[in-house]
Amino acid sequence: MKIIHLFLIILIFLSYTYSQNITIQYEEMKYKSFKISFQKDLNLEEVKSIGDQLDHYLNHWKNILKIKKVRNVEFRLYKSEKAYKNKSNVNFNQEVFLYKDIIHLSPKIFDRNYLLTDKLLANAVVLALLKESGKKGCPKWLIESYAIYLSGMRDADQQSTINISYSLKDFKQEYSQLKKESQYKAFLSKSSVFFEFVNKRYGSERLNYLFRLFNGKRSEEQAFEMAFGEKFDEIERAWKVYLRKN
Repeated sequence: MKIIHLFLIILIFLSYTYSQNITIQYEEMKYKSFKISFQKDLNLEEVKSIGDQLDHYLNHWKNILKIKKVRNVEFRLYKSEKAYKNKSNVNFNQEVFLYKDIIHLSPKIFDRNYLLTDKLLANAVVLALLKESGKKGCPKWLIESYAIYLSGMRDADQQSTINISYSLKDFKQEYSQLKKESQYKAFLSKSSVFFEFVNKRYGSERLNYLFRLFNGKRSEEQAFEMAFGEKFDEIERAWKVYLRKN
């Protein structure tokens, strides 16, 4: 009996392993500035509709962020939430996630009752436009949280200056230590406070300019100084004052 039980356990394990590693087949749809890869059993008309909207948003946000060239952008669409989570390697419950240089979108994009479709598309496009900065030294926390902030995906009621560090360098460390969904949401709240501070003190154009300053050679401090026109310690002092007043 023990041998039979052991044999059954092995079969169950092998079956589970196989199911987790089934290769998903994708088709492609190409646009001028990007391509979409999508699961073969998705409706082509729905995929094209999403593609056309992405194309519109891409041109819109490219002008706002003043990005001249769009390179190597791929969006990936899934039919099921399970496939999305397995293949995107998503950390929390993000509906858009950058993984292996691909922008992965949740299947919620196809749900006609989903109320945040426009924001999800904006989030995906901004993330796609800023990802090149990440290859040149821009910290991941800054790119991901700014894409969410600009798109409006962040909940409006999650704003608080409680437990926000006066040191801007702590954002990077805190982001790397996130383990729970609640921590991630709290982090997005904190980062949105920082973006509001920058917008009020320096203006949105300088904030957008910051991402274009990363070139693989400049440090984070140098990029911040060039974008905002102040020494890094002066920026942090102003940040400290802002937190105390708010």
